[in-house]
Amino acid sequence: MPTEENYLCGRNPVMEALKAGREINKAWILERQPGRGRDQRLQQIEDLLKEAGVIINYSPRAALDKLSPDLAHQGVVVQLAAQDYADARALVSQWAEEGKSPFILILDEIQDGHNLGACLRVADGAGIDLVVIPERRSASLDQFVAKSSAGALEYVPVAREVNLTRFILDLKDQGYWIYGAAGEGAQDYSQVDYRGKTVLLVGNEGKGISAKLRDHCDFLIKIPMWGQVNSLNASVACGIIAFEAARQRQAGSSACHV
Repeated sequence: MPTEENYLCGRNPVMEALKAGREINKAWILERQPGRGRDQRLQQIEDLLKEAGVIINYSPRAALDKLSPDLAHQGVVVQLAAQDYADARALVSQWAEEGKSPFILILDEIQDGHNLGACLRVADGAGIDLVVIPERRSASLDQFVAKSSAGALEYVPVAREVNLTRFILDLKDQGYWIYGAAGEGAQDYSQVDYRGKTVLLVGNEGKGISAKLRDHCDFLIKIPMWGQVNSLNASVACGIIAFEAARQRQAGSSACHV
């Protein structure tokens, strides 16, 4: 059942949330009726949601009634982010001015909320400075993910980027090393150096890292496995690699980029 904290119903509340720049994960709008046009106010809201890049679900009235059983939805319901997203580029610029060597985790189209929440727990435990997800085709910061993160969402900045390829290329221009987790990777994850400006890229639960991002990795790294099932859950693989990187960054490893 939706909670008041992350669902907003009604035309005026939704319009004010859009004007205030609130992060909206999804929207449900009353589907068009055959032979009837959209009224002006609802059309305005629909247009603003599209401009903001929000995923819109066109639903029958019964579905909207179920989403807001105690509130008048007036044809529109939106799901707000459990927490505001960080500004990735502002943080990267700030760290450059401070001379820091950050540790960034990029999650390429992780679609399962449990996995995203678990990756956030890893990020907190491993001292990751920033988690970046794509704006589309990814689980988002809803209450489900917040619960799965066991509180880590409150401490780890999470940003959304429209174009992960461009973001990664910009990071490379600033001296970041990109490590892509891939089962067919050429190098053992424990034999590379994570002490500098580091980006760990973890792919989708099924297909892994997309081809367009894989081409921009400096290293494709693998986790050696000796069992019969040669695959790991995305959050498990993320944890194994992230904590090795954290160990090196904390202790000063002698591993090198060769």
